[in-house]
Order: sequence, then C-alpha cells, then structure tokens
Amino acid sequence: MLRILTRIFLKGLVALLPIVLTLYLVGLLGWWAETTMRSLLTVIIAEERYLPGMGLVLAVAVILLAGLLIDAYLFRRTLDYTEQGMQRVPVVKSVYGAIKDFMGYFSTMNRQRMNQVVLVRLPNSDFKILGLVTREQFRDLPKGVGGDGAVAVYFPMSYQIGGYTVILPREQIEPVDMSIEDGLRFALTAGIKSDQSNGTESAGTPVSPGPDNVTNRPGSGGR
Repeated sequence: MLRILTRIFLKGLVALLPIVLTLYLVGLLGWWAETTMRSLLTVIIAEERYLPGMGLVLAVAVILLAGLLIDAYLFRRTLDYTEQGMQRVPVVKSVYGAIKDFMGYFSTMNRQRMNQVVLVRLPNSDFKILGLVTREQFRDLPKGVGGDGAVAVYFPMSYQIGGYTVILPREQIEPVDMSIEDGLRFALTAGIKSDQSNGTESAGTPVSPGPDNVTNRPGSGGR
C-alpha cells in the first residue's frame, strides 16, 4: 500500500512541480522588477501617487525600448563598452558570461544563426553527437580559422549552460530532419524530451552535405 501511495505521490509531484516552479520564478521576476522600478519612480513622483504595478509596467517599457534601440549604432556601442568592462572584472565576468549564454538559448537571433541540425561521428567509433551548424563561411575571420569545405558545428551540453564549437570538414557531418528548436531541446534534455516524441513532425527536409550548401531549406531557423 505504501509503495502504491509513493508512486501516486511521485506522479503528482512530477506533474505539478514544473508548473509551480515556473509560476514561482515568473512571480519572483515580476516582484523584483516591481520593487526595483518602484524605488526609481518614487524619486520622480511622490510615494502616495505611486500605484501598484507601475514599476512592472515601467520595466516592460524599458525592455521594449532596449529591443527597439538594439540596432542603433550609439546604443550598440554603449552596450559593447559596458560588456567589455564587465568582462574585465574576475567574478562579474563569470556570472555575466553564464547569464548571457543561458539567454542565448532563447534568443531568436542566435537560433537564426544555427541553420541545420547534424550528426557528427566520433573518430574510430560508431558514436554520434548531435550538433547545430552555426557557420559555413569564414572569410570575415582570421586566416587559419575554417576554410573551404569546412563548417562550424556547435555541440550544446545536456542540462548545462555551455557547449563546444568545432570546425569540421563538410563531409563528416550528417544532416538530420529536425528543427533547431527540437535539436536544442533534444540536446539540452539529454534526449529525454522532443516534440517528435509526442508525434509532432519537424518542419524542413534534410539536405545532403556537399560543396554547395549545408542548408538549402527555407525557414532554416526551424518552426
């Protein structure tokens, strides 16, 4: 009887815990934004004129404004200088680098740079590693980095923030019929979770590696 109750409890915990943690983290982020922006707003307006939620609205407005200005030269240069300064501080650069890498997984721009899911066979073995092609041209990089017939493949780590970028000959990669989102999800969850496991087919048709291009399919950023 105890074993049955334990199994039922674990099933309920697995079902509810992701929802509860997600709501908690979203609420915590909203509370932090509200608290931070409130302290700034009360410098401009009187405390009694402040209405609950104004800080959260201001935080959303600031994020939207940053998104609009991200391509502006002056704003971009300011961010670059700020990032360079943070990269020089020993402890700060580690925290900043980890957060930036984590957010990079959810960035549309980064996903657009990843344009094909591929398999790479390890030398002298039957093992294969799932990766994502991130670059096929190396003309803008220093001499010796890449070259004709080479591609850059990113291998994300499972359940970790980070990964490896390896430059490989084009003939060593095997394209996979999988969207970028499914490929990242598969790699980051150690193959446990994938939309294809739920019966959903990924968009796109794999192309054979060759001299022309690794990614000739439309919508190379996935679904």
